[in-house]
Order: sequence, then C-alpha cells, then structure tokens
Amino acid sequence: MAEFNVNTIDVQLTKVYVLDVPVATWALCNEAVPAILAGNQCLCPTTIGDLGRTRAVTETSCISSNESVKSGGRMSYSDYTLELLFDPLDVAGQTYLKEALDNNTPLILGVEGSDRDTAVGDVGVSGTIVWTEAIVAGDTIAYPADGKIGYTVTVSPYGGYTMCPAVPGTA
Repeated sequence: MAEFNVNTIDVQLTKVYVLDVPVATWALCNEAVPAILAGNQCLCPTTIGDLGRTRAVTETSCISSNESVKSGGRMSYSDYTLELLFDPLDVAGQTYLKEALDNNTPLILGVEGSDRDTAVGDVGVSGTIVWTEAIVAGDTIAYPADGKIGYTVTVSPYGGYTMCPAVPGTA
C-alpha cells in the first residue's frame, strides 16, 4: 500500500492578525513574523476565504500561420472575504478593520496556520504565516434568522502575498 506522505495544515486553530503597514518594508520573514504576531488578533474567524492571483495571458498569431505564441502579462490579486462572529468588544481586531475602512487606511493582514511546533518549547514559535498589504474594501454586519450575528470584511490586496514558513519553538 502506498504511503500518503504530504504535509498539510489544518484550518482549525488558524489565527488572523491585522496591523499597521510598517514604515520600512520588511526584507525577511524574521522581521515580518514577530511584527505580525505582535499585531491585533481578530477574534473568532469563521471563514478566511481564498487569496487568489491570476496572470493575464495574451495569445498572438498571424493569419498567415496556424501557430501562435502566448505571453504572460500583469498579475492581479482577487479580493477575499474574512468572516468573523460579530464581537463589539473586539477592539483590537474588528474595530481595527472597521476603522481601516472608515479612514481608507492600508493595513497588513497576516494569517497564521495551525502548524505551530512547540515540541521543544514555545519561545519564538509561529505557524506558517501568509501576509499581504491590503485595503479594506467593504464590511457587512449580518443578522441571520438563526445563529449568531456575523461581521464580514472584504479585503483587497495591493499586490502579492508573502509566505513565511513555520518557526519551531525553543525552551
């Protein structure tokens, strides 16, 4: 029987952080990760959505030939939706997102995966972090017939995203 040997990360226990865009751009993950983990954690995300990117492709051909060539163009990054349970007392996360929309303030959105390795200790530990600079494009407070009130935020990335690998903890 073949062995299924693929590293995966569970969505459960994923954390979402928001923070100000730094004055000086982070050059490396060892600068970005501690800043993100010190950011404002958004409480109780229920769905984080998909961070998608697409490259425009143009196909060119001559009418005198059946051959064609393709060339890659600009990258575009899709908006994605962050859904949270509404918490009016979450001044660090949800209020930060609301104020970023109100004031048209760019932010860093960091998502930390659940793959924290604390086998040796928990000093300096982090799960895999994917982060992007973005603008909050919209928000909604949803009142369903059943269930809990929700807070949904649409985030529009300025550009790509950066992925920082998990950092194992030390004692």
